[in-house]
This record gives sequence, structure tokens and C-alpha cells, in this order.
Amino acid sequence: MNSLLPKSEISDRRRGHVGAGIVLSILVCALVVSTSGASPEADSNGARGFSSAPDGPSAPDEVRAFMDTLMAGQLATNHIAGAMVVVVKGDQVLLAKGYGYADLEAQRSFDAAETAFPIGSTGKLVTWTAVMQLFERGKLDLDADVNTYLEGFSIPATYPEPVTLRHLMSHSAGFEDLNLGIVAFAPEEIVPLKEFLMHHVPARVRPPGQLTAYSNYGAALAGYIVEVVSGVPFEQYVEENIFGPLRMSRSSFRQPLPKELADHLSAGYIYNGNFVPQRLMYVSMRPAGSMSTTGEDIARFMIAHLQDGRFEGVRILNESTARLMHSRLFANEPRLSGFAYGFMDQQINGQRVLHHGGGLPPYFGMLALIPETQVGFYVGYNGLGDPPAAAGFVDRFFDHYYPQPQAAEPVTSAAFTSPEMLVGTYHTTRSNRTSLERVLDLSGMGYGTVTSNAEGTLEVHLSIGSMPVSGRFVETEPLLFISADRKEKIAFKTDVNDNATRMFLDTRPECAFEKIAWYEAPILNAAALIACMAIFAFSVLAGLVSWWRGRKLARSRVDREADRARRLGLALSAVSILTIAGLIALLAVGGFTSRPPVWIPGVLSLAWIAAVLSVLVVIFALRVWIRGYLRGAARLHYTVLAAAGVVFAVWMAQWNLLKFSW
Repeated sequence: MNSLLPKSEISDRRRGHVGAGIVLSILVCALVVSTSGASPEADSNGARGFSSAPDGPSAPDEVRAFMDTLMAGQLATNHIAGAMVVVVKGDQVLLAKGYGYADLEAQRSFDAAETAFPIGSTGKLVTWTAVMQLFERGKLDLDADVNTYLEGFSIPATYPEPVTLRHLMSHSAGFEDLNLGIVAFAPEEIVPLKEFLMHHVPARVRPPGQLTAYSNYGAALAGYIVEVVSGVPFEQYVEENIFGPLRMSRSSFRQPLPKELADHLSAGYIYNGNFVPQRLMYVSMRPAGSMSTTGEDIARFMIAHLQDGRFEGVRILNESTARLMHSRLFANEPRLSGFAYGFMDQQINGQRVLHHGGGLPPYFGMLALIPETQVGFYVGYNGLGDPPAAAGFVDRFFDHYYPQPQAAEPVTSAAFTSPEMLVGTYHTTRSNRTSLERVLDLSGMGYGTVTSNAEGTLEVHLSIGSMPVSGRFVETEPLLFISADRKEKIAFKTDVNDNATRMFLDTRPECAFEKIAWYEAPILNAAALIACMAIFAFSVLAGLVSWWRGRKLARSRVDREADRARRLGLALSAVSILTIAGLIALLAVGGFTSRPPVWIPGVLSLAWIAAVLSVLVVIFALRVWIRGYLRGAARLHYTVLAAAGVVFAVWMAQWNLLKFSW
């Protein structure tokens, strides 16, 4: 049994409690497949006793009864204040219902018709729909260089191949990840769309059309292109061309929300023994995730897509355009999940599912369409859940309405490939390479290890999302592996020398995993940093003690030279510690999520000073050995300190602390 699960925003939102990680979760988006192993007869959330409906939901009463039981269990077990569920089939709404509270303090119930709800990255589907509208009107060429449409700035020509709208819609443009400044905590901090895009162009780190790497910037760029080509602000365009025709009168990308919607906005909560309300965040890249809507409104949007662009006699897309939008556009590996035109395209319990999720922490929700049976659903929560609830919902939904028989026979390896060639450490393409944001990777999130077993199988441990991939995998086709419990598929790509270079997960179509060198492993880099800081801390203490004692003694030339060396080592140690303290403070105050603190240049300046001091300490270390200024333990300590300085300088260079870019 498979489920849809939000990619990395679950774990990243937890990282937001300590600062920088919250931004990685903010617009993320993707519903990706994971597994849970539960069955409808043993539903951990309380939805038990209902008969299966292999053709999907059809009877409103049955859907309501099933969802009432499921959601009551989730709100209680997962510690969530309120939620909404929408289920549609064909052109009918089977269920649009709120559960729990939109505002605990005011005891305001969650209402599918009235309660506005931030849907984050799920709103990208509206942005992509707007792109397809302009495409069918002949105003956009999906294969043209996006620079054709930009005004006042351009995407660098890093590679011969230009970035196109098809690349943006499949998240294969080759951009590095971008988080700095992506959200604000007050309306006056919101940056105009064009200004943000102009001043935050992410580096192109791979040719377009090669690999997926989920990009909020790419979606926002597409929204700006809609704005340029249509001649009206993006928010106005979608109101006139999508929300208006679909009668989605309680939906908006505007920030702050119009008062009539803001008055009905659900509060958001984090549970830590009690429900703690969270302040609302704003999104500068609005087409990528600022949309708020209601359950009834999003039902109309789903119906329009299930009906190939039509809703109650009104069309937002021609039939041929809608079918193109729903067709497979790109996949890292043809045998695994991929992208349609903005939708993720995946097989779940034997059904082809087009889906997307997202939220604005702590809100989270997901939308899924099942074209074959004309079924769609949206579930949204005003708290992520502890544990996260979205995966459990989708597990229950697909197990109940599209049950799959459990395979009795064990999976055995076909042994097409030598497992040793695949062993190594892999890292997600959704990461930052060129700026200070790279330090976010030090958490270890997005890394995975592959080892081989004696029987020819693989052990895979991948840290991504709230349900890490971990277990034994056996080969069923060349370079295609399936987990022993059949819940996950992994494929590899090798180079001309049969060395593995990339790994792809069926449950993570929005990114790939590239094999990295041993020295890039986060555990090694974290260990190196800790060791350097320990040496520097000891050196500060030893240096102060030595200075205090030395100042009472007669000063010979050798003593003075030794004092210079000690003072230089003390300066290196102190500045290095201050650099890391400044970096930690930067993360703690959310320096990667809103308007960056003005003291970021100070932190980077300290890093440069530490690097220069490390060079000087190395020079003095050579003098210490050649001229004998220090002896015995003092000489050994100074040598170790010089080595730590070199390691720390290399570490800072690797993690971009020596770049004045942020």
C-alpha cells in the first residue's frame, strides 16, 4: 500500500524551530509516495469497518461516513486543531466538509465554504494553468527561451541550452535551490515580484532538461511571465481568467488577503503539549505559493481539471490543452514517477495519480486527481500534525477506495548488477551549491547512503522527509531495485565505466540524488567542524593562561617571538569561534527566511579574517619548528592549532563562507 507524502517540508518545518529550515518547507510542494504498511482493516487513525470500493468513491453518504471516522481519529491522534476535506467525482462534489476548529480561541469551526486556508505550493497548479491558457492563445511558446519574455533582467546563459517553460513546469531548469528572503513576517517586508526575481536569480548548476530539482523560483518566474505577457498583475490575471470563470470567489494570491477573506482565515498551530498559534507568513514569490482558498472553491478547480478544462459549461482550458497538461512531460527515469505539466505523475495502488501538495507552515495540504476514475481529493490541515497527518490520510484513502492485494511471494533478486558499483553517498539535487545557503545541508537532510549485502542486495538509508527511506532493496531489472516490502522503487544511472553517478526514487520525482565524493559527506564535515572548534576552544583557554603567566617574566627575544605566535593562535581561535557563533545566530533568528539581518556581512568578514589568520599561523608554525620558539607540548599544540586552522579554512571555503554572496 502506497501513500502520498509531502517531500521534505515535514522535517524541514521541524528544522524551522531552530531557524533556517522553516524556509525549506515553506512552498515545497510535492506530494511524493511513501509507504506505511497499514491496511483498511487495521486503520491506525480509526477508519475501520468500511467495505472496500475498488472503483473509487461514488456515494456521498459513504464518503462522509468514512471521512468523519478518519478525520476524527487524525485530529485527536495527530494533534491537529482543524482540517478540511474535499472529494469530487466527475462534475459532482461528493464531500466538502470542515473538521475541528479554524480558531481555537474564538471556538470558530472549520467550514469548507467559509474558512480560507493557505495552500502554499498547491497553488502552483493555478500558475501552471495560467501558463497553459496563454499557450493555447498563442501568446506563449513553451519551448522558447524564457528570456524572450523577461523585462529588465535575464537568466544567465550558463549553458548553451536555454531555460524554457517546459523546463520550469517539470522543475528541470537546472536551478540550485533558493531560500533566502523567500518569506516575510509583515506585509511591509514583501518584495514586489519582479524586484525579487531580478535580485535573487539562482545559479544554474546543471543543463536544463537533465534532472529535476524542485524550484520555487522557477514557478514564480513563470508567474511573472504570465504577468508580462498578459499585461496585468499576476493576481489580477488569475482572478479574471481562472477564479472568475470557476466562481472561486473566496480564493486569492493577494498579500495581505482582502479583508473579506482575511476575516475568515484559519489560524495555524504547532502542538507542543498545547496548541500554540503561529504568526502568518507572507511569500514574496507569490505565484509559487501565496494562494489561499476554501474547500468549495478548490473543488471547482479540481472538477475543471477532471473534466478536461470545463466546469458547468465554462471552459478555462480547451480539451486538447488540458489533456496535454495532464500528459507525462519529464521523468528522471522512465520506469519511475515523473512530471506532467506542473502536476506530479505517479502510480499509486495501480492508479495513475496527478498530484501536488504544499503549505505555509504550519499549514499543510495536498491535492490529487485520479483521471481514470474521474476522482479528486484535497485535504488541508491547520497544523502539520504530530506525527504528520497527510501521509496517513492518503494511505487510508487509497487502501479503502483502490485496495491492492498483498503479494504473498517474497521479492528475490535478479542480480543484473554488481551491488558494489552502486555503493556510496548520494545527495539531493534540491540544494544550494554556490551561496551561504549551502550551510543548510550540514543538517544531513537530503543525503543517503547505499551499502551492499553479502547476498547481493542493497541497504539504502536516505534522510529526507518525516519518513526516511531505509531498508533492503533487491534488483528486479537492470539498475532497478524494489524494497523487500514492495513499498519503494529505486533506480540508478551509471557512467561509461559502470560507476554509479545518480540515484532516483519513485517517491521523490521532484529531485534526483547525485553521488558525492567522500569528503563531501555531512557527517565528516560536521565532525571536522566540531574537532576544529574543540581545538580552538582549548587554545583560547591555554593562550589566556600562557599570556597571564608570561607577562610576569623577563622578556627575551625568544620569549617575545613565542608570545607573538601565541597571540596569533589566540586570535585565530577566537575569530573562528566567533564566526561559527555568528553563523548559528544567523540560523537561529531565521536569517534565511525573511529580510536578512544586517550583520551577515560581519559574519562573512570574520570568516575571511579567520582564513587569513590560519595562513599566518601556519607560517608561524614553520618558524616555531625551524627556530625553536616553542618546545615540547607547546610546539605540538601549536602545530595541531595550525592544522586546525587549515582544516577550518578549507571547511569554510567548501561551505561558501568565504563568498560575499547571500
